[in-house]
Amino acid sequence: MPATHDSPIRVCFVHKGNSSFLQYAVSQARSCGYLPVIIGDQDAKCEFAEFHDIAEFSTDIESFRSIYSHISANPFDYEIFCFERWFIIRNYMRRFDGPIWVADHDVLVYEGLEELAATLESSPLLGATLNSAWFMYLKNVEKISEILDYFTSVYSNSDTLETLSQRNAISGRAHLSDMHLLIELCNSKPNEYVDAAYRGTELGIDNNIRAQNGFASFYGHKKVTWRAKQPWIKSNNGKLTRFFCLHFQGPSKFLMQYMNTIESKYLGEHLVDFSNRVAQLPNDQTGQDIKSAYNDLQNVRKSQRKPMKTETTPSKRHIFLDCGGHCGESVLKFIEIYPDHDFYTFEPNPDLSQHVLTNIRTLTKPIFFSPTAVWTHDGHLEFFIGHDQGSTAMHGKVEFAEGVQQVDYTRPVKVPCIDLSAWIARNVRETDELIIKMDVEGAEYEILPRMLADGTIDRVTRLYCEWHHDRLVDVSLEEHNELVQKIESRTSLLDWI
Repeated sequence: MPATHDSPIRVCFVHKGNSSFLQYAVSQARSCGYLPVIIGDQDAKCEFAEFHDIAEFSTDIESFRSIYSHISANPFDYEIFCFERWFIIRNYMRRFDGPIWVADHDVLVYEGLEELAATLESSPLLGATLNSAWFMYLKNVEKISEILDYFTSVYSNSDTLETLSQRNAISGRAHLSDMHLLIELCNSKPNEYVDAAYRGTELGIDNNIRAQNGFASFYGHKKVTWRAKQPWIKSNNGKLTRFFCLHFQGPSKFLMQYMNTIESKYLGEHLVDFSNRVAQLPNDQTGQDIKSAYNDLQNVRKSQRKPMKTETTPSKRHIFLDCGGHCGESVLKFIEIYPDHDFYTFEPNPDLSQHVLTNIRTLTKPIFFSPTAVWTHDGHLEFFIGHDQGSTAMHGKVEFAEGVQQVDYTRPVKVPCIDLSAWIARNVRETDELIIKMDVEGAEYEILPRMLADGTIDRVTRLYCEWHHDRLVDVSLEEHNELVQKIESRTSLLDWI
Protein backbone atom coordinates (compact mmCIF):
# COMPACT_ATOMS: atom_id res chain seq x y z
CA MET A 1 0.00 0.00 0.00
CA PRO A 2 1.38 3.46 -0.79
CA ALA A 3 2.41 5.75 2.06
CA THR A 4 0.18 8.70 2.87
CA HIS A 5 0.79 11.78 4.97
CA ASP A 6 -1.17 10.11 7.77
CA SER A 7 1.09 7.03 7.79
CA PRO A 8 3.32 6.68 10.86
CA ILE A 9 7.08 6.63 10.48
CA ARG A 10 8.09 3.00 9.91
CA VAL A 11 11.25 1.58 11.44
CA CYS A 12 11.91 -1.89 10.00
CA PHE A 13 13.96 -4.70 11.49
CA VAL A 14 14.84 -7.82 9.47
CA HIS A 15 15.76 -10.49 11.98
CA LYS A 16 15.80 -14.20 12.64
CA GLY A 17 15.68 -15.74 16.11
CA ASN A 18 14.64 -14.54 19.55
CA SER A 19 16.61 -11.58 20.88
CA SER A 20 16.08 -9.52 24.03
CA PHE A 21 18.08 -6.76 22.38
CA LEU A 22 15.58 -6.68 19.51
CA GLN A 23 12.83 -6.13 22.08
CA TYR A 24 14.67 -3.07 23.38
CA ALA A 25 15.18 -1.71 19.88
CA VAL A 26 11.55 -2.28 18.91
CA SER A 27 10.11 -0.90 22.14
CA GLN A 28 12.32 2.17 21.97
CA ALA A 29 11.07 2.90 18.44
CA ARG A 30 7.49 2.48 19.59
CA SER A 31 8.01 4.78 22.59
CA CYS A 32 8.93 7.56 20.12
CA GLY A 33 5.61 7.20 18.28
CA TYR A 34 7.07 5.27 15.33
CA LEU A 35 5.63 2.05 13.92
CA PRO A 36 8.20 -0.73 14.45
CA VAL A 37 8.00 -3.48 11.83
CA ILE A 38 9.66 -6.88 12.21
CA ILE A 39 10.20 -9.00 9.11
CA GLY A 40 11.44 -12.28 10.50
CA ASP A 41 10.84 -15.87 11.47
CA GLN A 42 8.34 -16.89 14.14
CA ASP A 43 11.01 -16.67 16.87
CA ALA A 44 11.47 -12.97 16.14
CA LYS A 45 7.84 -12.11 16.85
CA CYS A 46 7.40 -9.29 19.34
CA GLU A 47 4.13 -7.98 20.73
CA PHE A 48 5.39 -4.41 20.42
CA ALA A 49 5.75 -4.52 16.62
CA GLU A 50 3.88 -5.18 13.39
CA PHE A 51 5.07 -8.61 12.28
CA HIS A 52 5.54 -10.09 8.79
CA ASP A 53 6.76 -13.59 8.05
CA ILE A 54 10.11 -13.34 6.29
CA ALA A 55 9.06 -16.08 3.84
CA GLU A 56 6.52 -13.70 2.29
CA PHE A 57 9.31 -11.40 1.10
CA SER A 58 12.05 -13.88 0.17
CA THR A 59 10.82 -14.64 -3.34
CA ASP A 60 13.81 -13.36 -5.36
CA ILE A 61 16.82 -13.99 -3.13
CA GLU A 62 17.79 -17.18 -4.99
CA SER A 63 18.88 -15.17 -8.03
CA PHE A 64 21.41 -13.32 -5.88
CA ARG A 65 22.56 -16.53 -4.18
CA SER A 66 23.36 -17.97 -7.60
CA ILE A 67 25.98 -15.27 -8.24
CA TYR A 68 27.21 -14.71 -4.69
CA SER A 69 30.85 -15.58 -3.96
CA HIS A 70 31.72 -15.82 -0.29
CA ILE A 71 34.79 -13.65 0.23
CA SER A 72 34.41 -12.73 3.87
CA ALA A 73 35.92 -13.21 7.29
CA ASN A 74 32.38 -13.86 8.57
CA PRO A 75 30.53 -17.21 8.34
CA PHE A 76 28.67 -17.86 5.10
CA ASP A 77 25.18 -17.98 6.64
CA TYR A 78 25.72 -14.69 8.45
CA GLU A 79 27.10 -12.82 5.46
CA ILE A 80 24.60 -14.07 2.90
CA PHE A 81 21.72 -13.08 5.19
CA CYS A 82 23.20 -9.59 5.52
CA PHE A 83 22.86 -9.23 1.75
CA GLU A 84 19.51 -11.02 1.46
CA ARG A 85 17.81 -8.72 3.97
CA TRP A 86 18.03 -5.84 1.50
CA PHE A 87 16.16 -7.90 -1.12
CA ILE A 88 13.59 -8.65 1.58
CA ILE A 89 13.30 -4.93 2.34
CA ARG A 90 12.74 -4.17 -1.35
CA ASN A 91 9.94 -6.73 -1.54
CA TYR A 92 8.40 -5.21 1.56
CA MET A 93 8.63 -1.72 0.06
CA ARG A 94 6.89 -2.91 -3.08
CA ARG A 95 3.91 -3.53 -0.82
CA PHE A 96 4.46 -0.41 1.26
CA ASP A 97 6.12 2.18 -0.95
CA GLY A 98 8.21 4.00 1.70
CA PRO A 99 9.69 6.05 2.98
CA ILE A 100 11.06 3.77 5.70
CA TRP A 101 13.96 3.51 8.11
CA VAL A 102 15.80 0.20 8.38
CA ALA A 103 17.64 -0.55 11.63
CA ASP A 104 19.70 -3.39 13.03
CA HIS A 105 18.51 -5.03 16.23
CA ASP A 106 21.27 -3.29 18.21
CA VAL A 107 20.23 0.25 17.26
CA LEU A 108 18.13 2.45 19.54
CA VAL A 109 16.30 5.25 17.70
CA TYR A 110 15.08 8.46 19.28
CA GLU A 111 12.63 11.21 18.46
CA GLY A 112 13.01 13.46 15.45
CA LEU A 113 13.41 11.08 12.49
CA GLU A 114 10.89 13.13 10.52
CA GLU A 115 13.11 16.20 10.86
CA LEU A 116 16.22 14.19 9.96
CA ALA A 117 14.49 12.85 6.83
CA ALA A 118 13.52 16.39 5.85
CA THR A 119 17.13 17.53 6.30
CA LEU A 120 18.40 14.70 4.10
CA GLU A 121 15.87 15.39 1.36
CA SER A 122 16.11 19.16 1.23
CA SER A 123 19.76 20.04 1.84
CA PRO A 124 21.75 20.64 -1.36
CA LEU A 125 24.84 19.42 0.51
CA LEU A 126 23.40 16.02 1.42
CA GLY A 127 22.17 13.07 -0.58
CA ALA A 128 18.58 11.97 -0.04
CA THR A 129 19.60 8.52 1.19
CA LEU A 130 21.31 7.83 4.48
CA ASN A 131 23.38 4.78 3.71
CA SER A 132 24.75 2.27 6.21
CA ALA A 133 24.37 -1.41 7.03
CA TRP A 134 23.00 -0.72 10.53
CA PHE A 135 20.72 2.28 9.95
CA MET A 136 19.35 3.42 6.61
CA TYR A 137 16.75 5.86 5.30
CA LEU A 138 15.04 4.78 2.08
CA LYS A 139 12.74 7.29 0.44
CA ASN A 140 11.16 4.84 -2.00
CA VAL A 141 11.54 1.43 -3.61
CA GLU A 142 13.59 2.90 -6.47
CA LYS A 143 16.39 3.75 -4.03
CA ILE A 144 16.72 0.24 -2.63
CA SER A 145 16.58 -1.11 -6.19
CA GLU A 146 19.57 1.07 -7.11
CA ILE A 147 21.50 -0.41 -4.19
CA LEU A 148 20.60 -3.98 -5.12
CA ASP A 149 21.52 -3.38 -8.76
CA TYR A 150 24.93 -2.26 -7.51
CA PHE A 151 25.33 -5.39 -5.36
CA THR A 152 24.39 -7.56 -8.33
CA SER A 153 26.78 -5.77 -10.69
CA VAL A 154 29.71 -6.26 -8.31
CA TYR A 155 29.14 -9.98 -7.85
CA SER A 156 28.56 -10.43 -11.57
CA ASN A 157 31.99 -9.02 -12.46
CA SER A 158 34.94 -11.06 -11.21
CA ASP A 159 37.45 -8.24 -11.77
CA THR A 160 35.40 -5.75 -9.76
CA LEU A 161 34.81 -8.35 -7.06
CA GLU A 162 38.54 -9.02 -6.79
CA THR A 163 39.44 -5.32 -6.65
CA LEU A 164 36.90 -4.45 -3.95
CA SER A 165 37.54 -7.51 -1.79
CA GLN A 166 41.27 -6.76 -1.78
CA ARG A 167 40.64 -3.08 -1.01
CA ASN A 168 38.53 -4.05 2.01
CA ALA A 169 40.82 -6.85 3.21
CA ILE A 170 40.93 -7.61 6.93
CA SER A 171 44.36 -8.54 8.31
CA GLY A 172 45.53 -9.28 4.78
CA ARG A 173 42.56 -11.52 4.00
CA ALA A 174 40.25 -10.51 1.15
CA HIS A 175 36.88 -9.45 2.54
CA LEU A 176 33.63 -8.00 1.27
CA SER A 177 30.36 -7.42 3.10
CA ASP A 178 27.18 -5.46 2.51
CA MET A 179 28.58 -2.74 4.80
CA HIS A 180 31.70 -2.35 2.66
CA LEU A 181 29.73 -2.31 -0.58
CA LEU A 182 27.42 0.37 0.82
CA ILE A 183 30.46 2.48 1.65
CA GLU A 184 31.82 1.91 -1.87
CA LEU A 185 28.48 3.04 -3.32
CA CYS A 186 28.55 6.21 -1.21
CA ASN A 187 32.05 7.00 -2.43
CA SER A 188 31.00 6.56 -6.03
CA LYS A 189 27.86 8.74 -5.69
CA PRO A 190 28.52 11.29 -2.92
CA ASN A 191 25.74 13.60 -4.12
CA GLU A 192 23.11 10.89 -3.80
CA TYR A 193 24.12 8.95 -0.69
CA VAL A 194 25.26 10.02 2.76
CA ASP A 195 27.81 7.58 4.17
CA ALA A 196 26.73 7.17 7.81
CA ALA A 197 29.99 5.39 8.63
CA TYR A 198 32.04 8.53 7.98
CA ARG A 199 29.61 11.45 7.88
CA GLY A 200 26.90 10.19 10.18
CA THR A 201 28.07 11.81 13.40
CA GLU A 202 27.73 15.31 11.92
CA LEU A 203 24.04 14.51 11.38
CA GLY A 204 23.53 12.80 14.73
CA ILE A 205 23.85 9.20 13.47
CA ASP A 206 26.05 7.02 15.66
CA ASN A 207 28.14 4.44 13.80
CA ASN A 208 29.33 2.64 16.95
CA ILE A 209 28.87 3.68 20.57
CA ARG A 210 32.48 2.57 21.20
CA ALA A 211 33.91 4.63 18.31
CA GLN A 212 34.55 7.91 20.05
CA ASN A 213 35.09 9.95 16.83
CA GLY A 214 36.30 13.04 18.68
CA PHE A 215 33.56 12.89 21.34
CA ALA A 216 33.87 12.77 25.12
CA SER A 217 34.12 9.20 26.43
CA PHE A 218 32.76 7.15 29.32
CA TYR A 219 34.50 3.82 29.92
CA GLY A 220 35.48 3.53 26.28
CA HIS A 221 32.06 4.62 24.99
CA LYS A 222 30.66 7.94 23.82
CA LYS A 223 29.50 9.88 26.88
CA VAL A 224 25.77 10.52 26.45
CA THR A 225 23.85 13.26 28.24
CA TRP A 226 20.07 13.54 28.08
CA ARG A 227 17.91 16.54 27.26
CA ALA A 228 14.19 16.11 26.75
CA LYS A 229 14.56 12.34 26.25
CA GLN A 230 17.07 12.97 23.45
CA PRO A 231 20.73 11.88 23.57
CA TRP A 232 23.30 14.65 23.18
CA ILE A 233 27.04 14.01 23.02
CA LYS A 234 29.71 16.64 23.60
CA SER A 235 32.71 16.69 21.30
CA ASN A 236 36.21 17.22 22.63
CA ASN A 237 36.00 20.87 21.53
CA GLY A 238 32.87 21.41 23.65
CA LYS A 239 30.18 21.35 20.94
CA LEU A 240 27.00 19.42 21.71
CA THR A 241 25.49 17.24 18.97
CA ARG A 242 21.97 15.83 19.10
CA PHE A 243 21.82 12.14 18.14
CA PHE A 244 18.88 10.39 16.49
CA CYS A 245 20.20 6.87 17.03
CA LEU A 246 22.86 5.01 19.01
CA HIS A 247 24.47 1.83 17.70
CA PHE A 248 25.38 -0.70 20.40
CA GLN A 249 27.60 -2.83 18.22
CA GLY A 250 29.07 -6.10 19.45
CA PRO A 251 29.35 -6.64 23.21
CA SER A 252 28.03 -3.14 23.96
CA LYS A 253 24.50 -4.47 23.38
CA PHE A 254 24.31 -5.05 27.13
CA LEU A 255 24.11 -1.28 27.65
CA MET A 256 20.91 -0.92 25.60
CA GLN A 257 18.66 -1.46 28.63
CA TYR A 258 20.16 1.63 30.30
CA MET A 259 20.26 3.93 27.27
CA ASN A 260 16.59 3.92 26.31
CA THR A 261 13.86 6.47 27.05
CA ILE A 262 11.07 3.93 27.54
CA GLU A 263 8.75 4.99 30.35
CA SER A 264 6.17 2.20 30.10
CA LYS A 265 6.37 -0.45 32.82
CA TYR A 266 5.31 -3.27 30.48
CA LEU A 267 8.73 -3.63 28.87
CA GLY A 268 10.58 -4.81 31.96
CA GLU A 269 8.22 -7.73 32.36
CA HIS A 270 9.51 -9.29 29.14
CA LEU A 271 13.26 -8.70 29.28
CA VAL A 272 15.97 -10.70 30.95
CA ASP A 273 18.49 -9.45 33.50
CA PHE A 274 21.86 -9.36 31.75
CA SER A 275 23.98 -9.20 34.93
CA ASN A 276 25.29 -12.79 34.71
CA ARG A 277 26.03 -12.47 31.01
CA VAL A 278 27.94 -9.24 31.56
CA ALA A 279 30.04 -10.93 34.24
CA GLN A 280 31.09 -13.52 31.65
CA LEU A 281 32.52 -10.92 29.26
CA PRO A 282 36.27 -11.34 28.58
CA ASN A 283 38.71 -9.50 30.80
CA ASP A 284 40.27 -7.57 27.93
CA GLN A 285 39.94 -3.78 27.70
CA THR A 286 36.62 -3.87 25.85
CA GLY A 287 35.13 -6.34 28.31
CA GLN A 288 36.30 -4.32 31.31
CA ASP A 289 34.97 -1.09 29.82
CA ILE A 290 31.53 -2.61 29.23
CA LYS A 291 31.41 -4.15 32.72
CA SER A 292 32.32 -0.83 34.33
CA ALA A 293 29.86 1.18 32.22
CA TYR A 294 27.14 -1.40 32.84
CA ASN A 295 27.64 -1.34 36.62
CA ASP A 296 27.71 2.47 36.79
CA LEU A 297 24.57 2.82 34.70
CA GLN A 298 22.88 0.09 36.71
CA ASN A 299 23.63 1.97 39.93
CA VAL A 300 22.31 5.21 38.45
CA ARG A 301 19.06 3.51 37.44
CA LYS A 302 18.71 1.92 40.89
CA SER A 303 19.18 5.27 42.61
CA GLN A 304 16.49 6.78 40.40
CA ARG A 305 14.07 3.88 40.82
CA LYS A 306 10.88 4.65 42.76
CA PRO A 307 8.55 2.22 44.56
CA MET A 308 6.09 0.76 42.07
CA LYS A 309 3.07 2.46 43.69
CA THR A 310 4.65 5.88 43.82
CA GLU A 311 3.40 8.26 41.16
CA THR A 312 6.27 10.27 39.72
CA THR A 313 5.81 13.69 38.19
CA PRO A 314 7.82 14.15 34.99
CA SER A 315 10.18 17.09 35.03
CA LYS A 316 8.83 20.20 33.36
CA ARG A 317 10.40 20.96 30.00
CA HIS A 318 10.66 24.42 28.45
CA ILE A 319 10.25 24.34 24.68
CA PHE A 320 10.33 27.13 22.09
CA LEU A 321 9.08 26.43 18.57
CA ASP A 322 10.16 28.97 15.97
CA CYS A 323 7.77 28.39 13.06
CA GLY A 324 9.01 30.40 10.12
CA GLY A 325 12.61 30.95 11.19
CA HIS A 326 13.53 33.22 8.23
CA CYS A 327 17.29 33.82 8.66
CA GLY A 328 17.40 32.84 12.34
CA GLU A 329 17.04 36.35 13.73
CA SER A 330 13.98 35.45 15.83
CA VAL A 331 15.96 32.69 17.57
CA LEU A 332 18.72 35.21 18.33
CA LYS A 333 16.12 37.52 19.89
CA PHE A 334 14.06 35.00 21.84
CA ILE A 335 17.00 33.04 23.23
CA GLU A 336 17.85 36.15 25.27
CA ILE A 337 14.30 36.24 26.64
CA TYR A 338 13.95 32.48 27.22
CA PRO A 339 17.51 31.20 27.84
CA ASP A 340 16.32 28.04 29.64
CA HIS A 341 14.20 26.80 26.70
CA ASP A 342 15.04 24.12 24.14
CA PHE A 343 14.79 25.80 20.72
CA TYR A 344 13.47 24.21 17.53
CA THR A 345 13.33 26.32 14.38
CA PHE A 346 11.57 25.44 11.10
CA GLU A 347 12.15 27.30 7.83
CA PRO A 348 11.21 25.70 4.48
CA ASN A 349 12.54 28.34 2.10
CA PRO A 350 15.59 26.65 0.50
CA ASP A 351 17.16 30.05 -0.18
CA LEU A 352 17.30 30.82 3.56
CA SER A 353 18.55 27.55 5.08
CA GLN A 354 22.22 28.50 4.99
CA HIS A 355 21.47 31.88 6.60
CA VAL A 356 19.69 30.14 9.48
CA LEU A 357 22.58 27.73 10.01
CA THR A 358 25.11 30.57 9.91
CA ASN A 359 23.26 32.50 12.62
CA ILE A 360 22.53 29.62 14.99
CA ARG A 361 26.12 28.39 14.78
CA THR A 362 27.17 31.62 16.53
CA LEU A 363 25.34 30.43 19.66
CA THR A 364 26.85 28.24 22.35
CA LYS A 365 23.44 26.74 23.10
CA PRO A 366 22.47 23.90 20.71
CA ILE A 367 19.54 24.82 18.43
CA PHE A 368 17.70 22.23 16.36
CA PHE A 369 17.00 23.44 12.82
CA SER A 370 14.83 21.70 10.25
CA PRO A 371 14.37 22.97 6.65
CA THR A 372 10.71 22.04 6.90
CA ALA A 373 7.32 23.75 6.64
CA VAL A 374 4.94 23.46 9.57
CA TRP A 375 1.57 22.36 8.23
CA THR A 376 -1.41 20.09 8.87
CA HIS A 377 0.12 16.80 7.73
CA ASP A 378 3.48 15.06 7.41
CA GLY A 379 4.91 14.70 3.92
CA HIS A 380 5.51 17.35 1.26
CA LEU A 381 3.73 20.42 -0.08
CA GLU A 382 4.08 22.96 -2.85
CA PHE A 383 5.91 26.09 -1.68
CA PHE A 384 5.79 29.34 -3.63
CA ILE A 385 8.74 31.74 -3.64
CA GLY A 386 8.30 35.48 -3.28
CA HIS A 387 10.54 38.04 -1.61
CA ASP A 388 12.63 36.68 1.26
CA GLN A 389 9.92 37.42 3.84
CA GLY A 390 6.92 36.60 1.69
CA SER A 391 7.27 33.06 0.35
CA THR A 392 4.28 30.90 1.25
CA ALA A 393 2.42 27.62 1.02
CA MET A 394 -0.87 29.49 0.62
CA HIS A 395 -2.56 30.26 -2.68
CA GLY A 396 -3.84 33.78 -3.29
CA LYS A 397 -1.29 35.74 -1.25
CA VAL A 398 -0.84 39.27 -2.58
CA GLU A 399 1.72 41.87 -1.57
CA PHE A 400 0.13 45.32 -1.56
CA ALA A 401 3.21 47.34 -0.66
CA GLU A 402 4.59 49.21 -3.63
CA GLY A 403 7.69 47.70 -5.22
CA VAL A 404 7.55 44.45 -3.22
CA GLN A 405 8.14 41.24 -5.19
CA GLN A 406 4.98 39.20 -5.65
CA VAL A 407 4.73 35.48 -5.00
CA ASP A 408 5.56 33.40 -8.08
CA TYR A 409 2.79 30.81 -8.39
CA THR A 410 4.04 29.49 -11.73
CA ARG A 411 7.07 27.59 -10.37
CA PRO A 412 6.28 25.88 -7.06
CA VAL A 413 9.04 24.19 -5.09
CA LYS A 414 8.34 20.88 -3.37
CA VAL A 415 9.41 21.05 0.30
CA PRO A 416 9.00 18.66 3.24
CA CYS A 417 6.39 19.48 5.86
CA ILE A 418 5.43 18.28 9.31
CA ASP A 419 2.06 18.06 11.02
CA LEU A 420 2.52 20.65 13.77
CA SER A 421 -0.39 19.33 15.85
CA ALA A 422 1.01 15.80 15.68
CA TRP A 423 4.50 17.05 16.56
CA ILE A 424 3.15 18.82 19.65
CA ALA A 425 1.04 15.83 20.68
CA ARG A 426 4.05 13.54 20.34
CA ASN A 427 6.70 15.74 21.97
CA VAL A 428 5.00 18.08 24.44
CA ARG A 429 3.43 16.94 27.70
CA GLU A 430 0.65 18.83 29.45
CA THR A 431 3.10 19.71 32.22
CA ASP A 432 5.59 21.33 29.82
CA GLU A 433 5.86 24.98 28.94
CA LEU A 434 5.52 25.51 25.20
CA ILE A 435 6.04 28.88 23.54
CA ILE A 436 5.46 29.25 19.80
CA LYS A 437 6.46 32.03 17.45
CA MET A 438 4.47 31.69 14.25
CA ASP A 439 5.30 33.69 11.14
CA VAL A 440 4.20 31.36 8.35
CA GLU A 441 2.94 33.77 5.70
CA GLY A 442 -0.75 32.89 5.89
CA ALA A 443 -0.49 29.21 6.81
CA GLU A 444 -1.66 30.17 10.31
CA TYR A 445 -5.23 30.08 8.93
CA GLU A 446 -4.77 26.36 8.17
CA ILE A 447 -2.66 25.36 11.18
CA LEU A 448 -4.39 27.15 14.07
CA PRO A 449 -7.96 25.94 13.33
CA ARG A 450 -6.54 22.40 13.30
CA MET A 451 -4.90 22.99 16.70
CA LEU A 452 -8.14 24.37 18.10
CA ALA A 453 -10.06 21.35 16.85
CA ASP A 454 -7.68 18.68 18.16
CA GLY A 455 -6.85 20.44 21.43
CA THR A 456 -3.10 20.88 20.94
CA ILE A 457 -3.57 24.65 21.30
CA ASP A 458 -4.18 23.94 25.00
CA ARG A 459 -0.55 22.80 25.37
CA VAL A 460 0.66 26.21 24.18
CA THR A 461 1.60 28.54 27.03
CA ARG A 462 2.17 31.57 24.83
CA LEU A 463 1.75 32.20 21.11
CA TYR A 464 3.51 35.01 19.25
CA CYS A 465 1.89 35.34 15.84
CA GLU A 466 2.23 37.55 12.79
CA TRP A 467 -1.09 37.65 10.95
CA HIS A 468 -1.45 37.84 7.15
CA HIS A 469 -5.20 38.16 6.59
CA ASP A 470 -4.64 41.47 4.83
CA ARG A 471 -2.61 39.66 2.13
CA LEU A 472 -4.85 36.63 1.59
CA VAL A 473 -7.78 37.10 -0.74
CA ASP A 474 -9.62 34.09 0.73
CA VAL A 475 -9.52 35.20 4.39
CA SER A 476 -11.98 37.91 5.41
CA LEU A 477 -11.52 40.26 8.36
CA GLU A 478 -14.49 38.60 10.07
CA GLU A 479 -12.90 35.16 9.76
CA HIS A 480 -9.62 36.53 11.07
CA ASN A 481 -11.25 38.19 14.09
CA GLU A 482 -13.19 35.02 14.92
CA LEU A 483 -10.00 32.95 14.86
CA VAL A 484 -8.19 35.48 17.07
CA GLN A 485 -11.00 35.38 19.63
CA LYS A 486 -10.93 31.59 19.77
CA ILE A 487 -7.16 31.54 20.23
CA GLU A 488 -7.31 34.19 22.98
CA SER A 489 -9.88 32.11 24.84
CA ARG A 490 -7.47 29.15 25.00
CA THR A 491 -3.97 30.60 25.41
CA SER A 492 -1.96 33.78 25.76
CA LEU A 493 -1.74 35.50 22.34
CA LEU A 494 0.74 38.22 21.46
CA ASP A 495 1.60 39.94 18.19
CA TRP A 496 4.98 38.96 16.78
CA ILE A 497 5.45 41.91 14.45
